[in-house]
Amino acid sequence: MKWALFLVLLCTVALLGSKPASGSYLDVPRIHFSGQYRADVNTRNNWPCNFDPNNPIYEPQEWNYNGTADWEFVDTVVTAVVDENGNEVQNSPLLGARVFSNEDRPFAKIVDIDVDFQVSTVYGLHFGLRKGTEKMFQGDWSTSVLVHDMWYKMKCAIPNHHDAIFGAQSTTKITNIEWSSAESSQKLRAATMCPDCTGDLTVSITISMYSNVNFTIGEVNGTIGVSKTGEPMNVGGQRKLETADPGTLQFPPGHICLKHDQEEQKPWTYGAPFQLDESRSTLVVDLGNALPVQNENIPIDFGPLWFGAFDDESVQIFGNPIPYLDESMWNQGGIFEQTVDSDTLNLLKTSKLVVVVESNATAPGSHVYPIRGAFPSLGSEVVQLLLSETAYFIRPTDYYMDRLEYSDSTGSNVKDTSDMTLLVTYFGEPVGDAEVTVQGTYNQQGQTVLPLGGVLAAETTKTTNSSGLVTFTFQVSRPIPLKRRYIGNPCLETENEADKHGMEPHRRKFALKRGVKREVQKAKQTVMDVQHVLPIDGQLYNFFYCLGTECTVPDDGGLFLYKAVLSFLAFSTVNYTTPYTWEDHVQPIFEQFYHLHYIMRTILDLNNFTEVTQFHNIQLLKLSLSLDFLDPNYMPVTRDLSPTKQAMILGWLDNPRYSSTSDNDPHLRPLPVCQSPPSPTYAKVPSLSHFHPPRCLLKNIPFDVDPEKEDAYFHSIFLDERHPTLREAAMDPPRPLFAYGSDQEDSEMGRALPIEPFVPVCNIDNVRDQLQKAVQLEFYTLPLYLTALYSIMEHCNVEAYHLIRNITMQEMLHFTQAANTLIGIGGTVRIDDPEFVPSYPATGLPGGVLPNLTVSLKKFDLLHVYNNFMAIETPALTFVGRPEPEYTLNTIGQLYKEIKLCLKILGEDIYPPGTEEKQVQWPWQVPADTNVGSVYIVTSFESAKAGIDQIVEQGEGANPFNPNDSITGQYAHFYRFEEIVCQKRLILTENGYAYDGLPIPYNPAGVWPMRDSPSKDDIIPGTKCRTEAKAFHRVYRNFLRVLDATFNGAPEKISEAVELMEALQVHAKKTMWTPYNKVSTCGPVWDYEWD
Repeated sequence: MKWALFLVLLCTVALLGSKPASGSYLDVPRIHFSGQYRADVNTRNNWPCNFDPNNPIYEPQEWNYNGTADWEFVDTVVTAVVDENGNEVQNSPLLGARVFSNEDRPFAKIVDIDVDFQVSTVYGLHFGLRKGTEKMFQGDWSTSVLVHDMWYKMKCAIPNHHDAIFGAQSTTKITNIEWSSAESSQKLRAATMCPDCTGDLTVSITISMYSNVNFTIGEVNGTIGVSKTGEPMNVGGQRKLETADPGTLQFPPGHICLKHDQEEQKPWTYGAPFQLDESRSTLVVDLGNALPVQNENIPIDFGPLWFGAFDDESVQIFGNPIPYLDESMWNQGGIFEQTVDSDTLNLLKTSKLVVVVESNATAPGSHVYPIRGAFPSLGSEVVQLLLSETAYFIRPTDYYMDRLEYSDSTGSNVKDTSDMTLLVTYFGEPVGDAEVTVQGTYNQQGQTVLPLGGVLAAETTKTTNSSGLVTFTFQVSRPIPLKRRYIGNPCLETENEADKHGMEPHRRKFALKRGVKREVQKAKQTVMDVQHVLPIDGQLYNFFYCLGTECTVPDDGGLFLYKAVLSFLAFSTVNYTTPYTWEDHVQPIFEQFYHLHYIMRTILDLNNFTEVTQFHNIQLLKLSLSLDFLDPNYMPVTRDLSPTKQAMILGWLDNPRYSSTSDNDPHLRPLPVCQSPPSPTYAKVPSLSHFHPPRCLLKNIPFDVDPEKEDAYFHSIFLDERHPTLREAAMDPPRPLFAYGSDQEDSEMGRALPIEPFVPVCNIDNVRDQLQKAVQLEFYTLPLYLTALYSIMEHCNVEAYHLIRNITMQEMLHFTQAANTLIGIGGTVRIDDPEFVPSYPATGLPGGVLPNLTVSLKKFDLLHVYNNFMAIETPALTFVGRPEPEYTLNTIGQLYKEIKLCLKILGEDIYPPGTEEKQVQWPWQVPADTNVGSVYIVTSFESAKAGIDQIVEQGEGANPFNPNDSITGQYAHFYRFEEIVCQKRLILTENGYAYDGLPIPYNPAGVWPMRDSPSKDDIIPGTKCRTEAKAFHRVYRNFLRVLDATFNGAPEKISEAVELMEALQVHAKKTMWTPYNKVSTCGPVWDYEWD
């Protein structure tokens, strides 16, 4: 069938089979996909005791202490397309299309609603399909519980890690969809606009096999359909099968499950949404999360499984065996279609659907029932139920978790109420006048002392309307304590402490895993009478829902919490008094974040007043705390900061005082110890700690200089002494923008340039081309400098770290300024292009700069800074101890000076009106006293000249005699890099400049031993190095896309680019401490393409 016809029929078929509460992803046509997901969870905040900074970190929860909370689809592709007849389209052009997530923004975040109720939700996920370069669609993944219907899916096997045993299903809508202009995309868009459609898409995924052994990777299968009116967002299907919770199953001799305690394996099956498509006389069942698997995600073979109609006494079997062992069914997300005749269709409208397996019992018994009528395919007259429908199906219509805040102030605008709507159906049809009850229940662990009446339902029992809907209003009705109380002490840490409470040896491991709470309760109840207080803000209230006037909580080990509760995290308004201070208000909150979120330390130390109050960090914090709650980069990532605390912190950031009596920290605190975080053991690579280039050994050399030019000059030595290879690298035939005759003179240099005869090539096309090369040149420095920066361990080589970081920020400014200049003269900036992005090692820099210089990505060490960083920033003019300057060809400064001269020659007519709206500024106002510099909007030669002068001065100094730039008063990049190499600050003495200032210590043990020029090509598949390097690479590609959009008509996206720069740092740090082999670590991969 042609794809165009398939898309046109999508609307028509959806309308034919529609009915109230339709499970649209089960309708036809459907798109199925399969692959993997990555959930880089942070395990440090999985344990309540870690919320107290005074407690030692609880090691059993540390398997992913540096998790980023990222969530994304990985290597996931379309595996099947089903047409309007339920037939698989073998030649669909969608086959192999890639499922992408957050392609042009930071990764989505996976967050538990609370430490005591680890039900995960995904925030900020952007979902789409791409075939080649064409994006079929992309849109926002509506907030949904990722682990709905979670259960113990892996059976009869010993998993590598306990998380691998779980399976779960999540259903949601894709909203705010952006469609491409391609014909196929527009036809798909038209399909979502049919009368019964909402304009959205519905996606249902089944996740399983998640394990830290596979480096935060799990398996995912999914299905895409068109959303329908009245369809619940987070729960799919018109009707639902549930586990029949059978007793001991009968397996053939030698079956793997006979080696395991069958009682511990229950339940054997779980939930399966389904619907009857009457227009096609077809039963459609989603078994993706219903049947168990063993290792390698292989379905367990129960023998033939059949569908049947059940009247509570006997089973009428129909149709063909369910092909649950065939790969084709799983290529369709575990969805199976069974054609039924009219009698069976009518029977299923009032009978329960069941899934059965043949039983060799001689008579009916527990979960074993006789079959009705003859069914020759069975060799027995009785069958055992594996799945059985619940005739009444009750579920929320929307996201069923919320955050509330109590306030004792009248007229307060805090959110203190929440409405939750439930839908009740009977055999798929809405039920009116049905009584529904909500009843408070305990949290996941069941050991928190909840303040009674914290969150209450206005009415606990209500009746449904004619559409089967009932809405309950919940309100936080009393002050919520700012700390949380636990029954007993959940922070017992050692086996000795466990022994004190009389636990049996074989229970210790489990007890320690769960904080000894339940086991201690069983062993010594008196210990549990003592309440333990932890600084956890907010209280979690769960409400179970059911039909009738009284609910009976299922005895299923707490699995019901993942499918039949409404959850509320309640806070109290905190009445802070101004002025807000670090000491009294902010530091206790930030110290907790510092303790819980190790990965944040790669960006800034939240426990350090001086670092937090740096201008750049204040702006980052303001940006993160002010983002939309659903934004991936919202801070805190756990989304457990009460609104009043958030407002207080933002107020403090506007006026960051240390205490009520002091603006600054009056205490001299010792610097943290330079030490690496916990990581696998590997050998340290020797480093050149003794390295000193000749330049550092020179002292105050006497000189004579015209006092009218400068009071003192920076003494330097010949290029061939400073960089033995630099003269060869620089002295290729020059690459002028245009050539000068002997009568042409550079007024700034005061001398004629040595190129003749005159060649008039200064024109608008050439200067635009050279500015594009300048943009590319500035970008080339970023991976180089950032890789070295990221390789420095936490609290190590601190002075060098801050010098390189500031230089890198200025390089971003130079990049922006060069791009603004190109835009200002009517040019187009090209960034997301394989011809633009550097590949390392590289020979020479763009624009003909230092054409023979070899540039490599390496970890931070002095020789690397000397050979690469200083060479790149070499001044075009340098004073060598005599009155006349030495002129060097092919430097960055010369490239910019030639561009500037050409812009001057071309005059003012090259600046078209309206370009200033397309140019980029910092995402926040930069004060004049910052050490970064200013971004100029280019509308004339004067503004272009100001921007270019700043670039040159920040790189090589104000002039040959002065190492400072005239904008910020800092030393130029060349001299700051040389400070690092010399391990001394550059100071002005009575006789001139010398590296005789305060020391800049170099500790080679404080640098991760990253391999040189990291590449994807030599990473072993399936290793953690590959997982982390690929995650970094995806952030890098997203950064390139956003940067390209920013400088091509969407300057407001600069904030997103800044967010992605911070994400780059986080993921690069993870590659730095991930082993590559026994002697080196992985390192970030900066290639343009991965595959």
